[in-house]
Amino acid sequence: MNHMGHRHIELRGIAVDAFVTAGVEGNAARADDPSEWLESEHGWVNVGKGTINTILVINKPLTPGGQARAAITMVEAKSAALAELAVGSLYSPHIATGSGTDQFIIASPLDPTVKPLEWPASSTKLGQMIGEAVLGATLEALRWQNGLDPSATRNVTRALGRFGLSEKELQARLKKAMPEKNYEFLKKNPWAVTMDPAVSAAAFAYAAILDRLQYGTLPEELASDALRSQAAVAATALAGQPGRLSEFWNKISVSPNDRLDPFVQGLALGWQERWAQ
Repeated sequence: MNHMGHRHIELRGIAVDAFVTAGVEGNAARADDPSEWLESEHGWVNVGKGTINTILVINKPLTPGGQARAAITMVEAKSAALAELAVGSLYSPHIATGSGTDQFIIASPLDPTVKPLEWPASSTKLGQMIGEAVLGATLEALRWQNGLDPSATRNVTRALGRFGLSEKELQARLKKAMPEKNYEFLKKNPWAVTMDPAVSAAAFAYAAILDRLQYGTLPEELASDALRSQAAVAATALAGQPGRLSEFWNKISVSPNDRLDPFVQGLALGWQERWAQ
C-alpha cells in the first residue's frame, strides 16, 4: 500500500479515480501462458507472486452492462501499462498482460434519481477517462514497487529478457565471446553496454523481429538476415562506428538453435572495436 498509485480524472461532472497496487517481478504472465493451477471439485491442485490490484471509483451510476464494459476497459489499460514498460511474461517469451493473481473492484453509486451511464468503452469519453486513470495509476505503482520507469526499462536485458537473455546470462555469454581483458573492462562498466540508448534501440528492434517470427508475421527464411542486421546495428552503435555496418554484418553468424547468439556476437564485436585503438 505504501507504493499505491492514484489518478483522478474529471470532466463535466463525471469523476474517475483509480487506485492501484502493482508488482510484476514474480508473477507477470500473458493470458494464454502455461499455468500451474487447476480448479476442480476437490479444490485447487498444483499441476506444475506479484499482483496488480485495481480499485476503480466512478461518481455516477452504471448499468450492469456498463460495469462489465468498465471492467474490460480497465483491464485493457492495465495491459497497456505493461506493454509500455516492456514487462515480459515469466512463463513464455511474450509481453505480459497482467499477473496470475490480479483482482479489481469497481465502485459506483446506486442512485435511482440519476440516469446510469451505459457504455464506458474506449471510444467514449468515460472510457477514455477510465483508461487514462488506470494506465497512469498502474505506471505509478510499478515505478514505486519495482522501479519500472521508462528510463529504467531502456535496457538490453529488459528488451530480450523474456527470450532468456537475463543479466546473468548476458554476462556469461559475453565472457565466452571476447578476450578476458576486454571482458574484465566490460564487467566493470556493464551499463555502458546494457543502458546505451542506441544499443537498447537495436535490442528492442531485435525483440520485435523475434516476436514477428514466433507469431508467423515474418517467414523463417528471413530470420537469419533480419537478426544479423539488428545485431550489426548494435555492434556499430556500441563501437560508435556506423560506417562499418556491412563489415560487422558479415562477421556475425546465425544458428537456428540459438537466436540470442547473433545479438551477443554484435555486442562483443562492438565492445572490442570500441576499445581497439
